[in-house]
Amino acid sequence: MYIGGCTLEIHAQNAKMDAAAYKYYTNSTGRWSLVPKQRLLDVVRSDKWDVISLQQDGMHAGMVATNNEDLEYLVKYVNDYCLDAQLVWNRTWAYPDGSPNSGMVNYNYDSELTYQKIVEAVQEKIAPNENFVKIVPSGIAIHNAKLAGLGGDLYNVC
Repeated sequence: MYIGGCTLEIHAQNAKMDAAAYKYYTNSTGRWSLVPKQRLLDVVRSDKWDVISLQQDGMHAGMVATNNEDLEYLVKYVNDYCLDAQLVWNRTWAYPDGSPNSGMVNYNYDSELTYQKIVEAVQEKIAPNENFVKIVPSGIAIHNAKLAGLGGDLYNVC
């Protein structure tokens, strides 16, 4: 289920309003297919999911206060409709220095500060949450690759 740059707040609103707002990507044959205008509930009920991943959008990922009642609502939503699914959290990456993304204003346009704030927010709000069985360190992988000198192309792929 995909909406680029989507916040937990918008995901929770979409779930509450049963909005057909998502692109649904699937790959069961080795080829990706896209079904537009999907509802969370339809997809959540469409299969016996073993893992469901949640994440905050990059602009808000380092802002502790945004992991709030919207997150709680989504966790309950998944637990209500996917009894056997385990929840994981995708710890997203920081935008690169010089990014034109307007959310960088929250972090003084500093990629390292953004990264540190994302790590802190996850440690404070997600790590202690017993509903999540794992934190996927995708942001750490991107950060480490950046430190290793692999460059800004990493962000274009993501």
